[in-house]
Amino acid sequence: MNIAFKPTIPKCFGIKPKSPSPDALRIYNSWSSKELNTLVLLKAIGMPYRDIGRLLHRSKDSCSIVMSRHDLRSEYKKVRECLVQEILEYAA
Repeated sequence: MNIAFKPTIPKCFGIKPKSPSPDALRIYNSWSSKELNTLVLLKAIGMPYRDIGRLLHRSKDSCSIVMSRHDLRSEYKKVRECLVQEILEYAA
């Protein structure tokens, strides 16, 4: 009696999956300049990405990524500073 281990490998193990057809390529929904401006203004008033994404019909991760890709963090901080100055002038 031979009790040596004899592994079995399924036949489909070496088969590569099919590549997607050119018709099935993903279509990206790029951001318009109006959407970018709206994103900056909403972020400047302190709205979280989750709520901004709901308003713009985007994901919160998409909003965060586009802020960093287009270097919009400095822009929204400038807008926020202007809003704070207006409030302080109005209150004085």
